[in-house]
Amino acid sequence: MPAVQQTRNIFPLHCAGIFLLGILAGAVWVAFYQLNGIPLLDPAFETGKYTEPAYYFLGLLPHDNPERLPLYPAIIWLTFSLFGVDNYLALALVQCLFTGGATLGIALAARAIRVEWTWPAALLACVWLNLSYRTALLLPDLTFTTFVAGALAAMLWAVRSERPVRFLATAVVMLDCALLTRPAVLGLPILMLPLLIWALRGRRHWSWVKIALTVACLGTALGVASLPQFLRSHAHTGQWLFTLQAGDHALHVPPCLAVRWGCGNSSDAVTAEGRRRWRERIAALPEGERDDLAAKNRLGKQVALEMILEQPPATVVSAIIGSWTKLMLHNVGSDILDRLHVPFLLPGQWFSGGLAQNLPGTVAWTIMELMLLGSRVLQVVGVVDGLRNRERRVETLLLLAVVAAFLAISVGFGNHRYRTPMEPALLVLTLMGWQAVSTKWRRR
Repeated sequence: MPAVQQTRNIFPLHCAGIFLLGILAGAVWVAFYQLNGIPLLDPAFETGKYTEPAYYFLGLLPHDNPERLPLYPAIIWLTFSLFGVDNYLALALVQCLFTGGATLGIALAARAIRVEWTWPAALLACVWLNLSYRTALLLPDLTFTTFVAGALAAMLWAVRSERPVRFLATAVVMLDCALLTRPAVLGLPILMLPLLIWALRGRRHWSWVKIALTVACLGTALGVASLPQFLRSHAHTGQWLFTLQAGDHALHVPPCLAVRWGCGNSSDAVTAEGRRRWRERIAALPEGERDDLAAKNRLGKQVALEMILEQPPATVVSAIIGSWTKLMLHNVGSDILDRLHVPFLLPGQWFSGGLAQNLPGTVAWTIMELMLLGSRVLQVVGVVDGLRNRERRVETLLLLAVVAAFLAISVGFGNHRYRTPMEPALLVLTLMGWQAVSTKWRRR
């Protein structure tokens, strides 16, 4: 049997193995939570905002709440329907399927660039804390990241394939699912589009007419997928809005941009002032509109924009730079240690006393931070090497597009949670950097 045919025959087995490995990696974190008595339902997170529509789907609430997009509530509804209402352990185990999906998507993205990276990417994804750890957090982050990984893999295969249409169709399906999970994906197709046109024109020599028709079809497919959410919002507000959560999210931005280096720590005074202005404007509405979700959403965005413009430009710029730096360097270890109630000290606290008493946690945090820093160095090397290599330039820019799309919407926020959908691209860039370093080392 020819080697190519043999590879094709065993490729589905590789995919199944990678998917199962990812499921196992997620199950390890669910077991970790259970064995250490850590509650799966964390009141600090907004899980309740996603269970509320699920309760409506189950007939347990009289009214739907369209503030959250429908896909993750639909997963909760299906889980509760099959395994019992409020069975959060079952929901965490269902999320293991998405850990497997994210692992497979990352492996296929890496394989699109270099076949030999398939299994290293899969193994790295399983130990990449900001991915597998998310399995036990009952939020849409992992589900969303799975679809982003799938879209990224499909786009990478599309720009390298002689027949890219089937991969483009797959990418659109993945983006549709991501779009119905979190609105944060809206900027990604915009950044990917010029790169797609470049690849189709430069590599495949497609005519401009063919490219225009393809782009029109892809855009129509994205629009059709968003239609149910527009109808859902219109039924409650009378307005054609895709998301009703932008206003509430926007109100969290000014307090972060009011401090010199962004969140982490936000300004309590700016938070209170923003909420006060928002409540006053809601109170000024006609009585019948004060509970209108669309009006609250609109006013939240207005107040947030006003308060951002009131800040000194230098403060805003430093807050953006600081928050992005924190976002890329904030390791998940702090969250894990907090949940285990293991105290640790950050570097700025090492010489203020108490290091000996907090040594185990501090050592654990330091190891994880050094690993994160090492991966960042490799990613920078991977970007430089990829941009210098004409055969990988488009692929490298696609990976950077994923990072840029989610950096843009994370302005002010320095938490690793906002980095999660970037991780598939960052992981592939890590492999690119590792290959560049190892190749140079061997040539010495």
